[in-house]
Amino acid sequence: MKIPCYKHEGQQILFIRFDKNKTEYVCDECFIGLESNKLQDLIHIKNALKSPEYFLSKLNLSSEVKEYLTDLDKQNDKKMNGVLMDLKNQITKIQKQLEDVYEEIEQNLNNFLDMKQKIKDELKKITKFDQFTQLIMDLEKLGDTINPQAIEQSEKLLQQYLQDLTQKDSQELNSNLISMLKEIQIQQGDPNEQQQNNETYSKQKELDLLNQQFKQSQIQFGNQITMINFNNLQKLKQILPTKLLQLVYQ
Repeated sequence: MKIPCYKHEGQQILFIRFDKNKTEYVCDECFIGLESNKLQDLIHIKNALKSPEYFLSKLNLSSEVKEYLTDLDKQNDKKMNGVLMDLKNQITKIQKQLEDVYEEIEQNLNNFLDMKQKIKDELKKITKFDQFTQLIMDLEKLGDTINPQAIEQSEKLLQQYLQDLTQKDSQELNSNLISMLKEIQIQQGDPNEQQQNNETYSKQKELDLLNQQFKQSQIQFGNQITMINFNNLQKLKQILPTKLLQLVYQ
């Protein structure tokens, strides 16, 4: 996306700055002029278009939901599949009894990615994400033409969209997000209970064996296993209201 900034010649719009009073597009030159405490709240347009998790993590959400979505955004499909392929390469070096590790981890990863896709789809519905996408697409249609009026009109529309989304200090948005995450957790089930009931769940045992065989060289491998050990499911459990969880697991 290449949209010229009408405030600074030769610069392209890269970010969105949003608060309760104003929404504006920001280029590199605009960025330099911002106060340091406001830089972390800028919305990178390219990243926002790719990931509603990232987009929402930049809004005025509860700290628990924001942290959860930020972590979820970091664990993207490419990164997680890269970890999976690395695990496969490691597994081919060990004894025959560890050959089933890959299929086990692959299934867990697929379950995680399936959960993430469900969350992504629901986030798009809750936020009417197509409206945000259309606003940016309309802006992009301006091309290299510097049109202050059109850009200011786009900023006003974007301001209205974001205000509607975060009205009442994002109370409704937070409520909808927590309800959605609760429903998905019910569908996924309690990871602790699944692990306890599944006697064939051998990932930790295999890790112990790998550490015995490869010693120090297997530390990195263990860290990769930990990264896809789906701690997000545990974190999801932590941000949901205690009473709701009691209803889930009764």
